[in-house]
Amino acid sequence: MPVMELPAARTLRRMAETLNACPDPAGILSQLVEAICRNTGWTTAGVMCIEENDGVALVIARYNPNRIGPPLNDRWTLATSPTRMALIHNAPVLIPDAQTDDDFPGYRDEARERDYRSVAVLPLGCCDGHGRQMVLSVQSPRVMTPADYDLSFIEALAGLAAIALEKLYRLEEEQAVTFRAQAARIRREEMLRNALAEDSLSLIAGEVATLFDCPVLIVDLDGSEIVPGRSPDPETLSDADWARAVAGPARRDILRLARHGGCGAPRFSEAVLDCGGRRLVVPAQRVAIEVDGHLTGALILFGAPGTPAPDAEEVETARMVLGVQMLRSHVRFRNATETSGELYAEIVAGGCRDLRALGGRMRRLGMNPDAPARLIAIDLTDENAEMATDLLNVLRRAMGRQPEPACAALVDGMILCHIEDPAGAGEPPLIRRLIDETQWFLGRRPVAVSGRICTALTDYAAVWAECRRIAALARQFGREGLLSARDFGPYPMLLAAAGTGEVREFVEISVGAILRHDRSHGTQYLATLASFLDQGCRHQACADALGLHVTTLRYRLARLSDLFGIDLSVPEARFSLGLAIRLSGVGAAPA
Repeated sequence: MPVMELPAARTLRRMAETLNACPDPAGILSQLVEAICRNTGWTTAGVMCIEENDGVALVIARYNPNRIGPPLNDRWTLATSPTRMALIHNAPVLIPDAQTDDDFPGYRDEARERDYRSVAVLPLGCCDGHGRQMVLSVQSPRVMTPADYDLSFIEALAGLAAIALEKLYRLEEEQAVTFRAQAARIRREEMLRNALAEDSLSLIAGEVATLFDCPVLIVDLDGSEIVPGRSPDPETLSDADWARAVAGPARRDILRLARHGGCGAPRFSEAVLDCGGRRLVVPAQRVAIEVDGHLTGALILFGAPGTPAPDAEEVETARMVLGVQMLRSHVRFRNATETSGELYAEIVAGGCRDLRALGGRMRRLGMNPDAPARLIAIDLTDENAEMATDLLNVLRRAMGRQPEPACAALVDGMILCHIEDPAGAGEPPLIRRLIDETQWFLGRRPVAVSGRICTALTDYAAVWAECRRIAALARQFGREGLLSARDFGPYPMLLAAAGTGEVREFVEISVGAILRHDRSHGTQYLATLASFLDQGCRHQACADALGLHVTTLRYRLARLSDLFGIDLSVPEARFSLGLAIRLSGVGAAPA
């Protein structure tokens, strides 16, 4: 081996500086193979990356300054090359004379063609920019002795190159992350500017769709708008068919998915959509859009089986932009809700002297105060405030698709639906549509009351009070669906006087003592009496309904007679007790 111009340590230091200064991986590898050939007895060198899938090794850097002739082979079959052995054992593979070696026929043929003898193949200890492992191969035109190999020096140079490559890859990755972050920030700022400047959800939806590779769909719950993108299943449903399905049969499933699907989980889950004659099953992820803690809409991402979760940063950008856009519809909806709620609360309260002013406010809502109208009360006693607001939005959207002038408002814990009914004959079709929408939204049959025709603003208070009484009766009797005063016989008339002293006194005399005893002692005498009367005074039926033994029931009834002097053998007493129990449960209970 020729004597080096500089000691090995100084050579390594100089090479470390040179390799660290290289701006790209190709430069580092070129410097490596050249330095090996200039400072050792090896005359040619190359770096190969391993393509495991194709079973080949590809030459990506080579030093052979004296080569004259046709291009050299840049692909080596792994089966006939020592590169795989070097990687498996993570150690150099030495071929003393490649021209006579039978273990690696690929090297033997090229050694004879290029006239080299000794070969050493070493793992480089790092990967290229595509994650492929790399090996270093050095050749000599003479058969070298082990003393001439100088493998420690070559491995030291290879280690310096690996360090320089890893450093360069990290720098490139950091620069790429910084570039992506800057690009995302610029894009987010541009989208936010557009969201602030444009009052068009479809325009913003188009920009949001560019953030994702998968099809998206955007739902504005407060604005009652759904903007579809590409079809989630283009093989069976074209984009045009998808848009028609979203506007028609799939609308309810999409709204349900927007409100409840996935709960914002960062993964795709199966969604089932009715697309009119065909059932679409597709992985979907729902991203909730909220304003002031209120669910205003959702971004729905559709994927394919095995689709990875979308980039969290892109999802957050979309959520922010859509939140800004939907803030407008949320404010409009909230203002409309407050305006209509205040107006109708004032109307049904009665006693307003300036009916002309009330009529003017009603006209601004698109309603004619002089037209005959019908009031519908939808009971929301068991629902929370957010559920009531969402249902109000659903009903307003349904009203907007019908020809009849109509309005809805939250009043007294109920939804008041005001529907103009000039003919005054029969039930307007819109009423049935509203009941169907309510049942779909709540997942159960609602308690709804259809009031009498109102011909003037002064009628609204009495009709609304009657609707509330009938709703209370419906809860007491366990009735559901669309109801009216005709469904309860004389009870609405009795309940109309429930606030009078006479009715309260009747309830007090009949069951007041039982009520107070139950409250103070935690007993169930009134419930037992009510069940016994409901079951027609049949002991076994009542015991089964209460889950009691007949003997226990008889004991309770005997205690009722002893404590309160009740005689259930008298028909008039049974009627009075039943009526008092009903009245006590619908607003006439004593204090």
